[in-house]
Amino acid sequence: MLRRMGTALVTSLTLAVVPSAAAQEKPGTIAQVIVSRAKAGATTAYEEGRKRHVAWHKSQNDPWSWQTWQTTSGSDVGSYVTVTFGHHWKDIDTWEAKFGDGDSADVERNIAPHTQSTTIGYYDFLAADSRPAPDTTPTKMSEVVHFFLKPGKSGAFRHALSRIHEAIGKTQWPVNYLWYELANGGEGPHYVLVLPRNSWADMADPEVSFPAMLTKAFGPYEAGQVLDTFGSASRTQVSEMLLYRSDLSYVPAK
Repeated sequence: MLRRMGTALVTSLTLAVVPSAAAQEKPGTIAQVIVSRAKAGATTAYEEGRKRHVAWHKSQNDPWSWQTWQTTSGSDVGSYVTVTFGHHWKDIDTWEAKFGDGDSADVERNIAPHTQSTTIGYYDFLAADSRPAPDTTPTKMSEVVHFFLKPGKSGAFRHALSRIHEAIGKTQWPVNYLWYELANGGEGPHYVLVLPRNSWADMADPEVSFPAMLTKAFGPYEAGQVLDTFGSASRTQVSEMLLYRSDLSYVPAK
């Protein structure tokens, strides 16, 4: 689902005496992920209702983006994934105090009557292990891979992620990716890998394979250890493709 803050400019004298709040606070990393499924035969009504809800966000001058994807492969085909990115936990309290009641009322009016099920989860963006594309505009598609770990394996998995990220930077392997960790609202340990795709052709493997890239970075022995740790920490992996729906998304004007 990531991320996105401006930086305030102050004079060097002010910085020397009193650091600004913007300089002290890091960019938010929390993403709220809403997964919804329309009732059977109600897809059109659901989408029209979501478009009306997008208009509500615009009418309220909501400062948050609410971007929607539609799942096109995997067990959740047809579901809609709506995400707001780049927040601190405290930001959620502030947003809910100002917009929460109106948002809930509008959802009940326009979306809920056509919805079969909804789940909400909160994910932490792992900036240190991610390599976002320079252009933050959503690509046409996103390949999403869910890693459900064995109990007690988060530390080993995170270490392997860091080593893989290091190897990719060292070899300049031509991929962009985003990592998230479930913070609240589902079964864990749960990590999510998001790979931007402009077409199905982007699914083709790079010229240098993933294992070959690791071997080039670390040598065969350490590359094998990283692969073993990464693979053995997972209980199961689930992949899906998401199609970006700009018509069902709200992005505030800059």
